[in-house]
Amino acid sequence: MSDALSRAIRLQRQRGNLAIIAEVKQRRYGGESLLRGRSAAEIARTYQEAGATAISVVTSSWYGGSMGLLEEVASAGVSLPILRKDLIRNEKAIIETHNAGATAVLLALPLLGLKRLVDLVEIARARSIEPFVEVSNEKEIAELRESYTGVIAINNSDIKTNETEGAGIERSTELIDRQEDRLWVSASRVESPEEVQHLSRAGFDGILIGTSLLSADNLARATRRIVEAAQPAATGSGEAG
Repeated sequence: MSDALSRAIRLQRQRGNLAIIAEVKQRRYGGESLLRGRSAAEIARTYQEAGATAISVVTSSWYGGSMGLLEEVASAGVSLPILRKDLIRNEKAIIETHNAGATAVLLALPLLGLKRLVDLVEIARARSIEPFVEVSNEKEIAELRESYTGVIAINNSDIKTNETEGAGIERSTELIDRQEDRLWVSASRVESPEEVQHLSRAGFDGILIGTSLLSADNLARATRRIVEAAQPAATGSGEAG
C-alpha cells in the first residue's frame, strides 16, 4: 500500500512543522476561475518550489475539475504526493485515480456512510492508493474509531451545500481529539498565516489549503508565507510569516 502522503505529513511533524497540502482547483463553485490562465502543471511546480508537503487536485465537476487536470499535475515532474479530491463513490473511481498517477484519494464519510467507506478504504489500499478520510462532526469521528486508523481530515466547509458554507477552522479546533493516535488534517477555509499557526497550536499535523493561495496576487509568495507560518519559530511567536 502506498503511504506517501502520511509519511510526508509525519516527516514534517517530526521536524516541528505543520504539513501543507496545497490545492489545484480549476474554479470556485459558481464559475470564477482560480487558474487564471496558469496551467495546473505550473501551479504544482510553484507549490513544490515554495515548500508545500503535498498537492491536492480537485477533479469534481462542481469546480470545473477533470481527470485531465489530475493527469497534468501527475506528469508535471513534481516529487510530492498527490491527493485526488472528488465525490468518490465506487471502485471504478479508485482505479481511475491510480491510473491517473495519484497516490491518495479523498473518501468522504458524510457522503458514503460508514459501511461503504470501509469497503472503499480496503479497495483503495488493495490498489496501492492511500485513503484520506473526511469527516465533519463528532459522531462521524466516533464511528471511525474501531474501523479506520489512517489520516482524518476535518472539513471546515459543508459538503451538503457544495462547500459554499461552513464553520471555518473553529470546526476543526472543536473536533480534534489528540488522544487518537492518528494524523489530523484541517481542510478548507484556511485563510491566513495566523489561522495556520492557530491550527498548529491546536495539535493538527497538516492543513489542506487552496482557494486563498490561488486567489493571491503572487502564488509563490502566498504559498511561502503559509509554509513559513507552519514552522516552529512562527508558531511559537504567534506572528504571521
